[in-house]
Amino acid sequence: LVQNIRTSLEINFNRYILIIFVLPFLACSEDWRSFQSSCYHLTTGEKSWNIAKLKCFNSGAQLLKIDSSEENDFIKTTFLADGADYWIGLTDEETEGSWKWSGGSILEGFQKWHQSQPTGTTSQNCGGIRMGSFQPGNFNAEWHDSSCEELRGYICEK
Repeated sequence: LVQNIRTSLEINFNRYILIIFVLPFLACSEDWRSFQSSCYHLTTGEKSWNIAKLKCFNSGAQLLKIDSSEENDFIKTTFLADGADYWIGLTDEETEGSWKWSGGSILEGFQKWHQSQPTGTTSQNCGGIRMGSFQPGNFNAEWHDSSCEELRGYICEK
């Protein structure tokens, strides 16, 4: 009985060691990029926001949720070139002006909306990230709202 308990404790301890120390260091798969504890993937094939959300979900991820200026800068330097415009996981489809991430959490804390964004237009309920010159103005890895039906690439995170 004591041996069985000892074996059970060793197995559970080894599981915790694996979870705490090994899993965070596992590399992202080949076509994903790593930053902090997440993996990111850019898809340039243009989709509507809802289809992009579904595609991310089907790959075990979600549309990009940006929590810090460091993460926003990582996205900028890793994926964005002049003229880039990609979907991220922001939406206010449920309640106009109340922005949420595609996973359901409320947008709070870090935000990087362009000075003219969000527009408050009821037909622009999905968020994106832009780099370069767009009407109205120059975007520097800043967020914007657009019609969810527009077609563009997207960034997934897991």
